[in-house]
Amino acid sequence: MRERDLGAPVELSDVVDSRSAPPELRRLLDDPPLTGKPFRVLSFLAEHFGESVTVDEIVFEGLGEHYVGDAQYMKTKVSRVRAALPLEFSVYLFRNYGRYMLSHRLEDGGSIFPDFLREGIAFASEDVLPLLTHYNVAEPKDPNLLVTRLPPKKITLLNALGVEYPSAVANNALVASLWGDHVYPRSYLPNLRNHIYGLGKRMDDDFGGEYQIEHIDGIGYKLELANETTAWTGWERAI
Repeated sequence: MRERDLGAPVELSDVVDSRSAPPELRRLLDDPPLTGKPFRVLSFLAEHFGESVTVDEIVFEGLGEHYVGDAQYMKTKVSRVRAALPLEFSVYLFRNYGRYMLSHRLEDGGSIFPDFLREGIAFASEDVLPLLTHYNVAEPKDPNLLVTRLPPKKITLLNALGVEYPSAVANNALVASLWGDHVYPRSYLPNLRNHIYGLGKRMDDDFGGEYQIEHIDGIGYKLELANETTAWTGWERAI
């Protein structure tokens, strides 16, 4: 039976040092309302309190490597964890990225800048940092759900262009960031162009043309500021 050990006691020292969890959670970990695999998931999330972790990390560390790929099974354990948490805590899902995070419950109107995105754009130019920050802020729409202001592929595309500013990013690299490096890049160029168009339109609506996307013939695309001298004037002509 797959969950035959759910009722078996698990020693805290086997999973996580309770001192790594916030003081408010130590009592919950030392006298847990959960046992077995849900407790292991809770302990792993507590060890990374305030940090986002991937589904595979939760599964591998909390459930065991033979459960990797069984996301639905993991979701049932996260639901058990949510139900057992005190009201001041919650487990959030970054829907666009398949990551979870245990943290204090957000107040209405609160927001989170995901740690994994902060690290990814840490070296981005100050010129484009306001643009990246604006779209990467995760907002609570659902009590347990966090989403960015752009759909997954467009936010991936924006970040790929943003971290390389002011350099251009090759078409092949952009295609790989969106669909993986196993695809044939040339067959995806029309799709890439559509995403570039949609992203440029959204940037234009939100920032009044302050940021643009230029097409570099034979190479790819690049982000630029509206006051830069380029061969193009405006994002629509750029693509």
